[in-house]
Amino acid sequence: MWIWMLGLAVAGPMTSEEIEAMRKRSEEIEAMRRRAESIEVVHHTERQGKVRIVLAGREGDAVRVDGWVLGTIPLETELVEGLHTLKVEGEAGVVEVKTNIVVA
Repeated sequence: MWIWMLGLAVAGPMTSEEIEAMRKRSEEIEAMRRRAESIEVVHHTERQGKVRIVLAGREGDAVRVDGWVLGTIPLETELVEGLHTLKVEGEAGVVEVKTNIVVA
């Protein structure tokens, strides 16, 4: 016998498998809700400014910033504020520096 209650069809008692499936789904929904509450939206504006890279005795050596070749020393370029890896490569070897660029 089918009984309709509030738009739901009920066909007798639920099996233990159905109860377990509903419990797991309820836990999944609760976990999703907790994750959604923990997401923080941050308004971020990227500031950009000019940077001059000079290294004595290394004129003409290649300069990489975050893996991209940008030119040779002395180099003047624009970078977004934040953490960057600067690498100078040439006959005298490799110099690598990780630095936080702050735009004033």
